[in-house]
Amino acid sequence: MAFERKARRGAVPEDPEALYRHLARTNSGPDSPWGHQTDLLRDWYRDFRQAPDVALELPTGAGKTLVGGVIGEWIRLSEREPVAYICPTRQLAAQAAERLKSYGVECVLLIGPSKSWDQAARAKFTSAAAMAVSTYSHVFNSNPALAGAGSLILDDAHAGEQPVAAAWSIDVKREERAYQTLLATLADGLDPTVVIGLRNDESFREYHRAVHLVSPSVVAAKVSVIEQTLDAAVRDGTLPRTINFSLSMLAGRLGSCLFYVSHSRILIRPLITPTAFHPAFDNPRRRVYMSATLGAGGELERAFGRTSIARMAVPRGWDKQGTGRRFFVFPEWTSEIAKDGALLGPWLASTITKHGRAALVTPAGYISDAVAALGALPKEYQRLDGHDVEDDISLFTQNPKALLDLANRYDGIDLPDDSCRLIVLAGLPAQGDLQERFLYESLGAGAVLQERLRARIVQGVGRATRNAKDYATVVVIRDDLTNFIIAGDVLTALREELQAEIDFGREQSLEKPVAQVNDNIDLFLRQGKDWFDVEGDIVEERDARTRVDPPATAALAAAAAAEVRATRAWWEGDLDSALMEARIVLDELSAHPKASRYSALWHYLAASWTKTLARENGDPTGDLGRAAASMIADARVAGRGTSWLTHLAKHADALAKADEYDDLDRHAAKNLVALLATWSIKKNQTELDAAKAGLSQTPFVAYEAGLKTLGRYAGADESYDSAKAHAAPDSTWIFQDQLWVCWEAKSEASPTSNIQASKVREASGHLNFVAGKRNETAPVSSFTCYATPQTSIDPSAKLVADDNLFYVQSDAAYDLLVRLERALQKARRLGPDLQEAAILDSLKEQGCLPSQWVTTLTMQPLQFVGGVPTT
Repeated sequence: MAFERKARRGAVPEDPEALYRHLARTNSGPDSPWGHQTDLLRDWYRDFRQAPDVALELPTGAGKTLVGGVIGEWIRLSEREPVAYICPTRQLAAQAAERLKSYGVECVLLIGPSKSWDQAARAKFTSAAAMAVSTYSHVFNSNPALAGAGSLILDDAHAGEQPVAAAWSIDVKREERAYQTLLATLADGLDPTVVIGLRNDESFREYHRAVHLVSPSVVAAKVSVIEQTLDAAVRDGTLPRTINFSLSMLAGRLGSCLFYVSHSRILIRPLITPTAFHPAFDNPRRRVYMSATLGAGGELERAFGRTSIARMAVPRGWDKQGTGRRFFVFPEWTSEIAKDGALLGPWLASTITKHGRAALVTPAGYISDAVAALGALPKEYQRLDGHDVEDDISLFTQNPKALLDLANRYDGIDLPDDSCRLIVLAGLPAQGDLQERFLYESLGAGAVLQERLRARIVQGVGRATRNAKDYATVVVIRDDLTNFIIAGDVLTALREELQAEIDFGREQSLEKPVAQVNDNIDLFLRQGKDWFDVEGDIVEERDARTRVDPPATAALAAAAAAEVRATRAWWEGDLDSALMEARIVLDELSAHPKASRYSALWHYLAASWTKTLARENGDPTGDLGRAAASMIADARVAGRGTSWLTHLAKHADALAKADEYDDLDRHAAKNLVALLATWSIKKNQTELDAAKAGLSQTPFVAYEAGLKTLGRYAGADESYDSAKAHAAPDSTWIFQDQLWVCWEAKSEASPTSNIQASKVREASGHLNFVAGKRNETAPVSSFTCYATPQTSIDPSAKLVADDNLFYVQSDAAYDLLVRLERALQKARRLGPDLQEAAILDSLKEQGCLPSQWVTTLTMQPLQFVGGVPTT
């Protein structure tokens, strides 16, 4: 017979749960979903099936693929519309397609270059005859290959920000000749000193970590020149032609992007991706986001550019527990390795050998190389990377002596059961694109990125525990990562079972002999009675714990919708609307001091938009100029303790002379004017000489007296000592409601000794002590200085160090006082009618404005002393 008859369309099952019962008759998957999967299918159908954006959370290995696949299949069948199931990588897409087929879901795998796709398979997607399984890059693209979907199922949504943003990003590397050309075009928007350093190939050591933001108002004024520069670079071959894809996405919108410059590259991208203007993502009636860690601070909305994404409740039971069991080991906290870091490499090598295969998960290739350079790779071991196993994981799983190097690959590779029993997690995963580095390192806005970092860590530690009976050792190294994980607000934000596992591992590593740690690893790998006895302790601890969102979560979540609306308005060139939304953002962020650093960026953006409006529309009354000046001043206050604002263009962002200083600078100057008005050489110079003598000595009585005097000459309203009160700071400087500075002075400590936990715990409570005594709340950005000649710290001391406690060399106070003395002497030459402006100029010249010395004193968090690897 020449013609094939079309199969009769049967009735579509009533809901996704009924659909799976129908599929289970002939599929090779489970007879029925797990209970928690059924709960999610029911909840979605009952409460969320009409929601345009909805997210569901399940731990790694708890069966998200079945839930998302069945929801997508029911939509495809019941509504007869194309559905696409989207994954971050080709490997994950291939795994998902294989699983979906086992569940009976009709699907086609569409990965790789779209030109090579099987056209019949593609037609099945477009005609809704099968669900497409593909990657984010085929939706977020200048020519989306998966346009036309009615619904999108987005797997591993926590990993979505980078692939989504990539479509709107231009990355110019230093080795490309266009780097220097583009830097010259952007130079007006940067501090000239920074530009000189970035141009110089030899200044890598000084500038390699810093990320600088180009003034957005300068970018807006020069946008046509910038676009011409990029177009010319593509034409003459100094930029690859592939950049044309991103250029087409940003055409006419470069003025709505942020420009980040480092010594190694320049990144151009929007702060929040404008997905509302991308039909392949915005046109579908539904988007279902699936993740192992959603968070509650608006990270998902910022990542995907949506004003609101509904959250489904985590199924009962899975809100606390995860999949499989992990034994965490912190080798750098063991008694021997804590004292001799050279022992870490050999220990890692022997531990990898013990486990056979191992996966090394790091945020960047240079960190993987640094770990290997320690001697961590055993002899005869093959080092593979994620690209080697992209299409064939057996290259690793069938090699008994292999290390899988997963640099910046926290998702995408599953290593269940005996395929891998060891994960080595090294380095804090805050090394994404330059925007992420700017937010975390330059701006210090860790709060807004904490969800993202937690998600990566959760994914990384879960690579080798993929089912309920699975187990793996997790070794955590490098101070930036270990300090982040055990920070109170980070740890308590994790799922309770992971909290219990990490805390158990901490107890079994901290100041324990290496031999004891090795014995515990052996017991864990045997999975015998000795292990199961203590595993009960982990379960009991899990059940006693509660998951708590970090302090600024509510404020960040409340701001997210207005952030998206503001950046959408900016994208459309509607700066008036962008400013109105920015005001809402700032109102919401002001609800919690932990969000202040992030609010500094929004104050600055608002100032830049205001300056652009003044340039474009005129400012006859000067109102816009004054408003921009006020916003810059607010940015300085919110960003106090960071230096990014000082590295912006001097002539582009400088204001009138009176506005070059923030409120704290002017407040201190006002106090110093009063002090100089009654200056007496006999009295004041004697005080200064005594203070200098005290701060240059080690005896604590003289040193602490010198700190008290230093506070007064720094412009504080009040500067007092401990009065021998128990647990009081050795010195406290009060600048009214703007700033408090506490000091813990250890001038008599031996330089060769370690900073001890008991001293750090006491210092971490100083601000609370002062707040209690004054019956007031410490101002935002207040901090405590731990002044000591010591250069190393006990691992246990890092665990109790608050994030507003900073390490200061004991001679820093003497240096500050000497500069203050010079500044005041210079100001006094103007006579008794001295004005505030003269004080400000003198202080600035000597680098001792409060805004300057605050930045200097807060450069080194105490918890990172003596062991943060440099790169």
